[in-house]
Amino acid sequence: MLDHVLYLLFGFMDVFALLVVAAALFRIPVLKAGPTLVLVAVLASLLSYLNRMVMNWSVFDLLAQTALSALFFVLVLKFRLFWSMIIVSSGLMVFLPLQFTIYVLLTRFDFLPDAIASHNTGFVFALQLLTDASCLLIACALRLGKRGYRFMPQAPHDFQERILYFSPRYEKLTLALAANLINIMFTLYLTLNGWIYFSYAISLIVLFTMLILFDQTDKKR
Repeated sequence: MLDHVLYLLFGFMDVFALLVVAAALFRIPVLKAGPTLVLVAVLASLLSYLNRMVMNWSVFDLLAQTALSALFFVLVLKFRLFWSMIIVSSGLMVFLPLQFTIYVLLTRFDFLPDAIASHNTGFVFALQLLTDASCLLIACALRLGKRGYRFMPQAPHDFQERILYFSPRYEKLTLALAANLINIMFTLYLTLNGWIYFSYAISLIVLFTMLILFDQTDKKR
């Protein structure tokens, strides 16, 4: 019973930390969006529990949580789907390499066993806690340093406005979003097949590419 409660708790913390760092990355007021982020995190944790513990659909879990988070940004916070997907996928692109980095550091110095990736033990919860805390620290640093990207229009967005996402103004963002989504699917496939370090290397490359494209877009704003 305790394992199930801890799974739900840490599942909530993972999603909440991911969304907070994503919001900070794009200067979205975290306090204003806080209730929605908490609600999304609760529902995503329950969805993950259903996928993994009840239905044994773990292969769909990451994609399902991504879709749920993006949907709430559209329906509740009134972001267009394009921007919503950029926010959520960017949060994932910070969260996943960060978790991989912590995993590598901990296993390299023998604090955690290599089997951590495949078992819901206390070690897994420790890894999740360190990752979540790191995300929140990054979000705080961005907020206190008044950093973050300015190119994203503030919500609520005009859903009737026609936007050409392949125009010179948006092409770098479209490329970054496509790279993020492809990497998320590859990360899922590679991790499930045990190629953790290869997945880690690809995620780092995509993360730095994403940040470069965002920086270039921000300078043209």
